[in-house]
Amino acid sequence: MKKVVLELGILQEKFPEYKEAINQLYEKENNFRLLCNDFYRCENSIEKYEKEMMELHITIEEFEHLKNELFKEIEAYLIKNKNQSNQH
Repeated sequence: MKKVVLELGILQEKFPEYKEAINQLYEKENNFRLLCNDFYRCENSIEKYEKEMMELHITIEEFEHLKNELFKEIEAYLIKNKNQSNQH
């Protein structure tokens, strides 16, 4: 029952002027109910993947930052080593 309430709530937010019609059609029309089910699943999938993409984006940014820091350290190490080699 919770899923039905969520499905109807999402549709009623999208179509506030049709709240009563949404309730009636959902109860009476199987095709409408199936459309609502598909819309709800699609909406949930989008939200899920947007969240995952945001988390992935943060992870990528963290790795980019780490890679840049490591690059700088390696570069400093190589420059230091080059300078020490030139002194000998």
